[in-house]
Amino acid sequence: SSGISTLQILSPFLITGLLVSLAVFIVNDQLATRTNTRANKIKEEQIERSRETQTPQIMENIAFYGNENRVFYARTFDTKEQTLDDLIIFEHDAESNLKRKIMASRVQWSGSAWIFQNGIMYDTEPNGKMIGKPVYFQSREYPIPEKPADFLHQRWHPETMSYKELHTYLKHFPDRTLVVR
Repeated sequence: SSGISTLQILSPFLITGLLVSLAVFIVNDQLATRTNTRANKIKEEQIERSRETQTPQIMENIAFYGNENRVFYARTFDTKEQTLDDLIIFEHDAESNLKRKIMASRVQWSGSAWIFQNGIMYDTEPNGKMIGKPVYFQSREYPIPEKPADFLHQRWHPETMSYKELHTYLKHFPDRTLVVR
């Protein structure tokens, strides 16, 4: 009871704790994510490449949320040939209802567009029931904004992303709760 309140006694500790927390966040966000990403890249380029002698880099089971409410899944992605095998695209409306499904056995990047080969496409009602007859095709260009680099960059893991990268990635998702049925 010397006339000093508990808040006055604790305020230097609280301010110091806040500043230390902020410093740790900035260091983890800026430095740690970059160094982890760089370390993984060096490991892939130097160590793992020496094990693989000039075989094309094949990525397996690629899945990500793309632009315009599209979900992509490809069994394989050949980064050198820029081809996707067994690609499935789920297109959703603004309420996350499936509106179209596209499947192709092979998809090739032509330098400016994706060429889908041996595929099927059909539209669906919000409940998932097919509308009309499916469209079969041997070869067809389909307009999607994603480029081969977009499939390649989906290898990132959230723990290696900075706050800014996570924020940019999450902008792809609708601002609503996803209902799982």
